[in-house]
Amino acid sequence: MKGHPAWPAELVPDDVFVPALGPKALDESQRRLRRFQFFGGGSYALEKSGKCEVFDWQNGLKLKLDVACKLKSFQRALASAKSYLDTGVVEERGWWSQPA
Repeated sequence: MKGHPAWPAELVPDDVFVPALGPKALDESQRRLRRFQFFGGGSYALEKSGKCEVFDWQNGLKLKLDVACKLKSFQRALASAKSYLDTGVVEERGWWSQPA
């Protein structure tokens, strides 16, 4: 996906996704897209199913995606994802599965 590192992110279930602009901000074609929220900032992206490969955490580590990028923002995203896996809490504001 352009503008986002490919990993780490979390797939947001369709039934809980509400865009910041409100539910009517998505047209019918956009409602069929997969929704991802990225660690390290909480931004969202919409993606056509099957257009990008999705790796779970363990497979991402096996593929060495955690060493693929040395940017500080990517390293913060990794730290946030690791913390989430350890504690079940995302320390970023606006995370889809956390109370507002």
